[in-house]
Amino acid sequence: MQKADRWWLVTPEGSAFLAFGINHVALEMLRQPCNRAWWAERFAVKDAEDREAFREGFRLKAAEDMRSLGFNALGAHNAFGDLGEGEWPYIHPIRFAEVNHYRPASREDFPDVFAPEYAKHCGAIAAREAAPRRGDPRLIGYSLAAFPILSDLDAAP
Repeated sequence: MQKADRWWLVTPEGSAFLAFGINHVALEMLRQPCNRAWWAERFAVKDAEDREAFREGFRLKAAEDMRSLGFNALGAHNAFGDLGEGEWPYIHPIRFAEVNHYRPASREDFPDVFAPEYAKHCGAIAAREAAPRRGDPRLIGYSLAAFPILSDLDAAP
């Protein structure tokens, strides 16, 4: 990121970058029993159970679709390993607490963020999720929640 008269995402070459990303690009969505054979045929995979051949067809189709629709980045909830290395800027999910609007939250779901155990918990997650990505020029940032609870109304039962 750089700041001129406003903050900008910038490419490794120093050009301004406006991310137009897509979420939920995931191979396993297309490998469900109800649609595996259909997608295998579209990907020209001889055996629908051949996950590696299916992955290559998926990677090529996802890249083609992203380019044709004008996407230039991946948001959260994507199968990065199935999309190939190094092609797309991305947002990586990192979850320190699983509190989302789509599932009921209990008091236990809200950790004591001042407790020493929570600091250790966060350190372990950061070591596992963030440290390997240090210096990755494609990393835009991190998604801390799938769908955060942003208001009292969201938190209501």
